[in-house]
Amino acid sequence: KCEVTDDFFDCTSHQVPVNEVHVIFSWISLVAASVTVAASTLLYAMIGLVPAEGVAEFILQFRHLLGAPTIGVIICVIFWYIDVMWTALFKHGLQLVIPLAIISMMVATYLLYQYFKMKSFVRGKLELVLNSTETSV
Repeated sequence: KCEVTDDFFDCTSHQVPVNEVHVIFSWISLVAASVTVAASTLLYAMIGLVPAEGVAEFILQFRHLLGAPTIGVIICVIFWYIDVMWTALFKHGLQLVIPLAIISMMVATYLLYQYFKMKSFVRGKLELVLNSTETSV
C-alpha cells in the first residue's frame, strides 16, 4: 500500500504492482536460502564421512556444488535487500531509501571484493594441492 507523498516518487497512481513485486522478490530470496541450506548440509554431511585422504578427490569430484551455498547466500541477501528497499520506498519514500541504499552498497561492495579475493586465494591453493595429488597418483 502506498503511504508516502514524495516530491520525486509518486506511488499513488496505482499502476505499480507493489505487492506482486514484493512476493516475487521474497520468493527468490526464499528459494536461494533453501538452496543454501540444502547444499551446505549435504556437502558438510558427506565431506565429514569421507576419509582424510579422500577429501581432495571429493572436492575435485563435486567442485561444481562447492560454491552453491555461497552463491545462494549472495542471491538471498541481494533479493531480500531489494525487497526491503522496495517496500520501504512505498512506506517511507526516497528520503529514507537513498541513504540506506548508499550505505548498503558500500558494505556490499566491500564484502564482494573480499569474497572474490578469498575465492582466488583458495582456488590457487586448491589447484596446487590437486595438481600435486594428480602427479603423485
